[in-house]
Amino acid sequence: MENTWLNKFLKIFTGSKETPIQGQQRPLSTWRGDDFSALARNYDLEISEIPIRNPQKARQLIEAYEFCPEIATAIDEIRDSIWSSADGDDQGFAIADTLDDNVTPVDPEVKIILQRLIDECIGSTVLEPSAERILAYGDAFASIGIDWSEMRIKKILFLPTWEIFRVEDNQGNLVCFQQRKSVSDEKNSVTFHPLTVVHWRYRRQTLYGKALFYEIVDDWNKLKLIGEYIARAARDIGINPNLHIMPGCADENYKKKYKEAYENVKRDGPITDLYLSGGADIKKLSTLNPDIKAILDAADFRINRIIRRSRVPPWLMGYSNMGAREISHAPERAYARFINRRRMDISAGIRHLCNLELGLQGIPKERWKYRIIWPKFYIAPFVEETDPQADETNREGIADLNE
Repeated sequence: MENTWLNKFLKIFTGSKETPIQGQQRPLSTWRGDDFSALARNYDLEISEIPIRNPQKARQLIEAYEFCPEIATAIDEIRDSIWSSADGDDQGFAIADTLDDNVTPVDPEVKIILQRLIDECIGSTVLEPSAERILAYGDAFASIGIDWSEMRIKKILFLPTWEIFRVEDNQGNLVCFQQRKSVSDEKNSVTFHPLTVVHWRYRRQTLYGKALFYEIVDDWNKLKLIGEYIARAARDIGINPNLHIMPGCADENYKKKYKEAYENVKRDGPITDLYLSGGADIKKLSTLNPDIKAILDAADFRINRIIRRSRVPPWLMGYSNMGAREISHAPERAYARFINRRRMDISAGIRHLCNLELGLQGIPKERWKYRIIWPKFYIAPFVEETDPQADETNREGIADLNE
């Protein structure tokens, strides 16, 4: 029996009808379109990236992000820093009350429309995947669901990064976006109007961005090999077999009886006494003290390169200071600037959503004037308490991040 009261209650939060949206969050290349097939059952399984665009590099970046602890930790730290707030507020960003001069108020109607968009659609942690994906993959794409009866944005859906293609003409004009099953399969692709997709890019080159660890993937590959070498060396050190030297007169029958007697003694418990014939001996196969310092140094070298590329101060990831923390708080300031720059990348996509919402609501373009602001970011709160200017993000104007 249909629970009408529950449905009415849910409609308060979800709307009276489902907003149509193009594309799908699961890769097209693994979707059969048969919901009743056991082979196609994936509605409650985690969504994995399938590399279609630039597959060779994509596979390496996906693997590095999913399995390299240093890379995963760095991306988590940066993402959390981008969306952090002093009081744990879940919004992360807001529309300022004034324009760039900090005096002229934002158009009240514009402020109401954009605040409603944030509260009902893109606020809280909805946009967090954008930061994570541009760092890990260089790009993030989200399809925009528009309710044409109300002329409002109602939903956004993050799309598989490595299945989305940005199509531009030779003059650099954006033609469309496409979600494809393969590089050349345009016939069966999903085509999006340029306005209905948000494209976040980190280190934009031409069409696409460039992942934070793009240049360091080879170090991850080397680190995997070094890990195997360390495991092998540890095994060789831990398992140093006994060498049983038989007396010169021993024949095969003697060796067989000796082995049986030795195994029987071992089964009875610890061996405290053992009597050997003249010329016999028992000693370790290796008398050397193996040194794996060179292998460990190679691992540290690769890890340090990954950490330095991450731009995250090493002590935030549990590593040593690497000799730079005490230099006028320079690493903290550099990291604060890095976080603010990444917030600007995210703000570019937010501005796309805000402008589209204003256009749908019939607000003339000349009135699209507003500021996107973020909470101040403190990497050294104890220093900031005594010296407010010590933290880069606490300086005037830094928090006001326009596109």
